[in-house]
Amino acid sequence: MFRKALLIAPADAGLHGDMGNVLFRLGRFQEAQAEFMKTIALEPNSAAAYANLGNAQKALGLVDKALASLVRASALNPQLAEPYIISGDIHLGANRAIQAIGWFEKALTVRPNNTLALEGLGSALNAIERHAEALVIFDRLLAGGVRSLSAHIGRCVSLRQLGRIDEAVAAAAAATSLSPHRPEPHVTSGELQLMLSRFQEASEYFQRALAMSPNLPSALIGMGNSLSALGRPEVALDTFRRLLDLEPDNSTAYLGMGNSLEQLGRLSEAREAFERAVAVAPSVPTLHYALARTGPFCENDPRLSALERLAADTTIRYPSSEEACLHFALAKAYDDLKRYEIAFAHLKKANDVTRASLKYDADREAGTLGEIASRFTIDVLHKGAAGGQHSDLPIFIVGMPRSGTTLVEQILASHPDVYGAGERPELEDIVSSFSADNSVAFGPRDLTRDDFVAIGRRYVEQIAALAPGAKRITDKMPGNFRFAGLIHLALPGARILHVRRNAMDTCFSCYFTLFKGSLNFTYNLTELGTIYMAYEALMAHWRTVLPESTILDIQYEDLVSDFEPQVRRMLNFCNLPWDERCLKFYESANPVRTASLHEVRRPLFKSSIGRWRPYAAWLGPLRETLERPRARNT
Repeated sequence: MFRKALLIAPADAGLHGDMGNVLFRLGRFQEAQAEFMKTIALEPNSAAAYANLGNAQKALGLVDKALASLVRASALNPQLAEPYIISGDIHLGANRAIQAIGWFEKALTVRPNNTLALEGLGSALNAIERHAEALVIFDRLLAGGVRSLSAHIGRCVSLRQLGRIDEAVAAAAAATSLSPHRPEPHVTSGELQLMLSRFQEASEYFQRALAMSPNLPSALIGMGNSLSALGRPEVALDTFRRLLDLEPDNSTAYLGMGNSLEQLGRLSEAREAFERAVAVAPSVPTLHYALARTGPFCENDPRLSALERLAADTTIRYPSSEEACLHFALAKAYDDLKRYEIAFAHLKKANDVTRASLKYDADREAGTLGEIASRFTIDVLHKGAAGGQHSDLPIFIVGMPRSGTTLVEQILASHPDVYGAGERPELEDIVSSFSADNSVAFGPRDLTRDDFVAIGRRYVEQIAALAPGAKRITDKMPGNFRFAGLIHLALPGARILHVRRNAMDTCFSCYFTLFKGSLNFTYNLTELGTIYMAYEALMAHWRTVLPESTILDIQYEDLVSDFEPQVRRMLNFCNLPWDERCLKFYESANPVRTASLHEVRRPLFKSSIGRWRPYAAWLGPLRETLERPRARNT
């Protein structure tokens, strides 16, 4: 219709503008740009035409031209909100959130209730971690009756970052209800489930999103990460490769590919993937951190030069998660170079930044561990004994993070009768489902013998499905030390291997690690010591109230120095026959997802013993916390 009209009136600027708008909505941005330029040629002072031209140029990736067109539009008509909004979107898309905020605020001075300007401002505030302010804006929009998917998802992001996870899940559900046939809310829900370590549920959300939009990058990334977390790194690799076929310069896909290759022990290939990621997005610290993990730094290492350039660039303001990655990577680099003072400065910065972003109470968690001990007395354990689900399938490997639990699992998983399942969430999920408030700090007085049977049966059914036919399956969730008493009652045939390591080495190794998940106590030296001492007290309690045959203590230092006898001791405890392959654990193809994945791919080494000593001058708060209870008992 417009083409016919333009044949009749080719000099009609309005017709060219209308034609451009139609072409823009059809995604034909090059043709739209041409029509808007014709409009401007006919009406040089049309602010709307310049705004439309800027929008088309933005869609074509012509950022500098777009911004110039939008500045011209604003000069012609300062009361027009659209140029400010589009400029804000451009800056936000280029990770220049502070500049974006200025443009959105200009738009709001012209139109105080403009939905697009408010959504953009909320998103920009989220990008610079002013989540509480962003939440106020999204709440304002939704309270005003705006039916906006972007506002729901933005609100979900704000709540998630503020630690209000239950509300974030509800916000994601509201977004899904508003637009059930759009993939975005399903992706948001999947990302939340990933954050909660509910990997199967996450994969189901991403699968729904992909059913609606098979090539959606965020859904493919989420699916790949879910599959990787579910112990299916080979399938995850296929997902990341599929995305790279669509977007060869997708740095996040290269990151996911590298993580999956690391799990599989294909470390040189993983390094190549991380190098590709950094080459594509050289200003993203997460990618540099992944590359930093792949091997020790040497003098004049180009990886260190790149990190130092990022740290020196004061024009970039990183989110706290990215800033932490930058400083953890620098700490590793300087540690490898034995420049310990500067390494610790970066290490402290990384941990302080991470801790500041968390809502966490170490004293409360320590109290919870103490409450578990008070509820699982020897009397109630004796009364609850002889029940549960009798199965010798599970082998639990427990202890503090970075104590050697991954090494022990890798040794056992090298045995042909053992499947290494990694860190499994099933036990805590099942236990929590038996408590109205999802508390894990309850004891036998809250449960009947039938409950113990049900807990044990459900657990065995769920882990058996991971490896049908396996004779034994390891669950290496370190925090399951909390459940030793409950395991004894619900799964009396299970074996529990407790791995211990020097307290200072354990805690310092935790402090040196950026963990995935919710190990919030690891980012502050005093809190680390507090939780370590609470863990030690609970383990001492279990040794007092449980039969000696329930738990086998494995001292990491003894395992390293007296390897074969200690391996035989573990296998005997688990009623497993001797197998030489356990001595060559580093040759196992078993996927590894933990922070120790590089260490367990090589033969035993002793360099981790005394790991903390070069940093002794800066670890006073940790030592004081670890020594305080001993001082009271002398």
